[in-house]
Amino acid sequence: MRRYLSGETGGFIYCAARKGVTGAKTSFGKETDNFLTRVRNFAKTPTAVGFGIQNREDIRFLQGKCDIAIIGTQLLKVLEQEGLSGVKRYLRSLSAFKR
Repeated sequence: MRRYLSGETGGFIYCAARKGVTGAKTSFGKETDNFLTRVRNFAKTPTAVGFGIQNREDIRFLQGKCDIAIIGTQLLKVLEQEGLSGVKRYLRSLSAFKR
């Protein structure tokens, strides 16, 4: 399986953090952790996780478990409600590292 996935993928593998529709909050836990571990065991391609990532705690949970966190719906909500200055503030709030 690893050889197949590594040979058939490029760029990154998009992993949905949960079943369902986009925009809802995801409860990250052992099930997500196990899923991402399986993906990483079977593919050398970088992994990107999306679906329900909304805050710094979500980013911290994903640290070391994936290569990219995709924040779609929540980022669009912030843009609609607060404009570009809100987006800038929101993205800074997601930083998993102290600067």
